[in-house]
Amino acid sequence: MLPLTAMAFLSGFVSEAAMLWNAVYVSDTMGAGPVAGGVSYTVAATTGTVALLAVDRVTARLGLARTVRACTLFAAGGFGLCLLIGTPAAAVAGFVVLGVGMAAVNPALYTMAAHQEGLSPSEGVSMVELGQFPGASIVAPALIGALSGLAGLRLALASIVVAALLLSALAVRLRPAGDRVW
Repeated sequence: MLPLTAMAFLSGFVSEAAMLWNAVYVSDTMGAGPVAGGVSYTVAATTGTVALLAVDRVTARLGLARTVRACTLFAAGGFGLCLLIGTPAAAVAGFVVLGVGMAAVNPALYTMAAHQEGLSPSEGVSMVELGQFPGASIVAPALIGALSGLAGLRLALASIVVAALLLSALAVRLRPAGDRVW
């Protein structure tokens, strides 16, 4: 259960950091202005939501663990590339890729949590929630803000890439309970 809880923490961090800092990065750091920041946030949130509609099909084809690995690598690679490019259009594209890539992670985590050996489904899901809360509500805003003050927001957002890569690495360690296949 520990790898799954750690993944929940990282997922919360990635998702919340992206949501909290998207508009600020596009409007201020990239100099695109407040309208572009608002559009970036809206486009990223919308595409991430629409991507949720495809998650079941992708998961049925690849399995849970492979889906998480592939999607987190896609999110990290795409977002990291867009940070390197460093233009307003690349920033918007990066947040879109991040949202699409991360769309499969939380549903997979909840599914895996509900099937943990020795735990009821509600206990497993509660563990995921307990893991996500500090990553999303405490660490993401504070760490990105602190790193931004030290090295700038663009470099601070690279911590999202690191967290997504760690998610992918942890997905390798996931093992299903009983005879389930992930």
